[in-house]
Amino acid sequence: MASTQAAIVDRIEALIEALDRTSLIGNRLRASRNEDGADFQEWAEQSDTAALRRFQAIDIGDEDPPEVSNTTTDLRHFTVTILVAYPHTARYGSSQALDRRRVMNEDWGRINGTAGIGIYGRANFSGDYDCTPLGADREVIRGASCDFLEIRARFSYYRNVTFASSAWDASFSADFGG
Repeated sequence: MASTQAAIVDRIEALIEALDRTSLIGNRLRASRNEDGADFQEWAEQSDTAALRRFQAIDIGDEDPPEVSNTTTDLRHFTVTILVAYPHTARYGSSQALDRRRVMNEDWGRINGTAGIGIYGRANFSGDYDCTPLGADREVIRGASCDFLEIRARFSYYRNVTFASSAWDASFSADFGG
């Protein structure tokens, strides 16, 4: 079944928000509303109290040329970047930065494994979200008042390319904002 990058990103957000917490029980992972200029890192640095475990999942626009194509579908690959904010506060435990890093590692494991953003998550993506997770990696970005867990996840999906169909127009509009 054909999908769109926008639908896949929406599914990623839903999967992450549905995660059970193993630490900081009262502070769940919540998607950013992408207000104003949608500069998530700038907002988190300025709003460190509200930024705890807030995340942004975005398609970074690196779609590769089709690996396979016919008259109805293309096989595409693209990357989604997920940024999760962790303010430099004492909310993680008595060990401060060490506990913050522990929480980041726990969240990485849950996002990559349980939410299925990594290579074992194929079962979480079907129907309108049909794609294949190709793997994910992570990096910690240090900020002035927040640290950020940056996850880069690759996906492959089939996109409808029947040029005369309204389905292709909808897919193109969803992927490219047209």
